[in-house]
Amino acid sequence: MPLDGIFLYSLIEELRPKIINGKIRKINQFDKYSFVFNVRCSGENQNLLISANSKYNSINLTNQKHETPKSNFMFSTILKKYILNGTIKDISQIENDRILKLYIENRNELGNVKEFELIIELMGKHSNVSLVEKDTQKVLDSIKHLSLNNNSYRTLIPNSIYKYPPKDDLKLNPMDFTIQNFKKILNIIENEPSMYSKIFQGVSPQLSKFIFELISNESFDKKFEILSEIFKNIKLNPTLYKVNNTYKDFYSFDINISNDKITKQNLNELIDDFIINKNISDDINGKLTNIKKIINSIIQKSSKKISIFKNEIKNSEDKYKFKLYGDLISSNIYMLKGKEDHIMVQNYFSENLEEIKIPLNPKMTPSQNIEYYYKKFKKLKKSEEINLINISSCEKEIDYLNSVLLNLNNAQSINDIDDIRIELGESGYLKVIKTKNKDSIIKSSPHHYVTSNGISIFVGKNNIQNESLTFKIAKKDYTWFHVKNIAGSHVILAHNNPNNKLIEIASMLAAFYSKSSSSSNVPVDYTKVKNVKKMPHAKPGMVIYTSYNTAYVTPPTSIDELNLTIKS
Repeated sequence: MPLDGIFLYSLIEELRPKIINGKIRKINQFDKYSFVFNVRCSGENQNLLISANSKYNSINLTNQKHETPKSNFMFSTILKKYILNGTIKDISQIENDRILKLYIENRNELGNVKEFELIIELMGKHSNVSLVEKDTQKVLDSIKHLSLNNNSYRTLIPNSIYKYPPKDDLKLNPMDFTIQNFKKILNIIENEPSMYSKIFQGVSPQLSKFIFELISNESFDKKFEILSEIFKNIKLNPTLYKVNNTYKDFYSFDINISNDKITKQNLNELIDDFIINKNISDDINGKLTNIKKIINSIIQKSSKKISIFKNEIKNSEDKYKFKLYGDLISSNIYMLKGKEDHIMVQNYFSENLEEIKIPLNPKMTPSQNIEYYYKKFKKLKKSEEINLINISSCEKEIDYLNSVLLNLNNAQSINDIDDIRIELGESGYLKVIKTKNKDSIIKSSPHHYVTSNGISIFVGKNNIQNESLTFKIAKKDYTWFHVKNIAGSHVILAHNNPNNKLIEIASMLAAFYSKSSSSSNVPVDYTKVKNVKKMPHAKPGMVIYTSYNTAYVTPPTSIDELNLTIKS
């Protein structure tokens, strides 16, 4: 995320009146690299989040609630020892770099005033936070320790002397640069979108691209004029950018990263919303990835089993030959005296009545040879029957798991995913989620849409919901919809005699929430709920139905196209 020097410059100005001369009342380090100061300033409580997390390093005022860990982290112990109940006297930025300082005063056990610097380096995976004695620059502790073993440039361990991260001295400070310096460095930098991040301190590649597109065709003097205006007279317009309905980036003003964007009231709210959304999104994606990995592994194993069963069925193709041998030996047993290794007989089951040679085991009596061939026939026939049952079972399992994958792809919240986890646990695919109180599990609700004339349509989000909708919630004369022969949600239209328009809308919803959502002319079967039956011993949501009609529809690209009111 582009938490660059230009952004931080504006953020500091926003933070200053909220925390300067504020007293640090509480310190809560809630994970390895992140902590919150509860600051009492001007009669108000502020929660200042500081994070050296490599993905979402930040400093901002937050409304998030963070649990207190059961055991203290060492860094928080040091913070509490030296600066708890201290006063934040100032905040500053080192030139225009991604390094901030909080200047904190506090009294020691003897009542003497001590000055400290909390140095916050917001540099992606190299982010760090260090508590330093102001007068000696001695490091009291860092949230990430750096030793000569992992960093040849500097050490950040208790009692070392603080040293700033390396910087590029050739870069200009965008808040203080001359036209001569700008012209000099512009002549040696390649003209491409990231060039301004190479010229100026604290300019992210995203901002550089925005500037490049804005001024690439301007004269040199005009470029200097526009740049000075951008950097020195920043017009705040906190903007969040979304891609595929997920927060992707943000900036302190609109730099045109995406057309799907949201404006926020201030920078702190902007960062807080971004981090909340990204944490939820990452949590969802992490859970989805783990469950999908398990399901795809099971599908792979079932597919391999089907191949094995089909090969075994191939081996059973000769079974009727062995029955024929038994029948022909029985009919010609009078020709055998014993100890023969074969018999030549006429095949009277064939139209051509050709002679065939039947191998015999000379160590067996004629009756034993007959019994041998009949046993082989029965064994292969039984094997074929079992393998056909096994194939059918594996195919049903794959159909079910494909329906779960579809539901996972449509999941929009942690609750949706937890519902699917519970379903998979009850079906024996995942470890069952244990809880002391089953009622404490928050279950998601089916999608509930209402048409312009007030007719409700319900869509299951998972197979347990599908089953509940069809067999418990829906009335017997309501209309049930499902895509033909493909994984999809059960759709219930709360109407016993729908017109063509209602049928079309419900069919389009069924197609949208199916594996054919990106196809055209999708067949959707519909019938009365009373005609839908649960398959015996089947997984949740697996049904059979009779007396149905079929509609052919093209799914919408978005639910908004159907002009439905969303209830849940």
